[in-house]
Amino acid sequence: MPLVMSSVLCYSISKDLVKFYVRAMDSTHLDGQLASLPGRYARTLFEMGAEKGNDIKIHKDLDHFNEIYETVDNFKSVLLNPSVRAEEQQAIMEEIATKNQYEPLFIRFLLLLCENRRLNLFSSIYDIFNALIRHSKNIQEVDVISGVELDKDQQQKLQQMLVKKIASHLVFKYEVDPQVLGGFLVKIGCHVIDLTVINQINILATEMKGNA
Repeated sequence: MPLVMSSVLCYSISKDLVKFYVRAMDSTHLDGQLASLPGRYARTLFEMGAEKGNDIKIHKDLDHFNEIYETVDNFKSVLLNPSVRAEEQQAIMEEIATKNQYEPLFIRFLLLLCENRRLNLFSSIYDIFNALIRHSKNIQEVDVISGVELDKDQQQKLQQMLVKKIASHLVFKYEVDPQVLGGFLVKIGCHVIDLTVINQINILATEMKGNA
């Protein structure tokens, strides 16, 4: 990272992180998701699994089914076809569940989605269920988006800085987006820190006007 870019980012990163991470761990975004219909399904599955002590197996089965749902050719389109009756959907689910020895609670959950004609919600249910898992384990996903690939040293410095500010287990993902000009964006949940050079220069300009 060029010296000028590093200087501009270092000027504001600590200040931004302090005010950002006071609220980064709030559950407002998750609460909003749980209030939705997919959220209610996800929460029911999560709570019942935790109550019966088989949440780990359910999570594994959920991941497995999601892979089939998203990657097998025509599988999703067949399941979501309005002309396919609920009984036919359930037969498909039972075949997959039996073959892969899914947890009985998860099987009943899939059959319920078929019965209620709610399989179209599965992707959202999957995402919210995983958010509940991360929340219960105090895990935060951190997406770092930069215009050019950050080298290992830059990644390590950023990770060390964030770990000091958040009392959570952080999982980092890095993405390159040429539209990000100088610096990077850091996303945690619904929160974003804009550490692009353009944004930091705008902040400096605003502060200098205020102090003039």
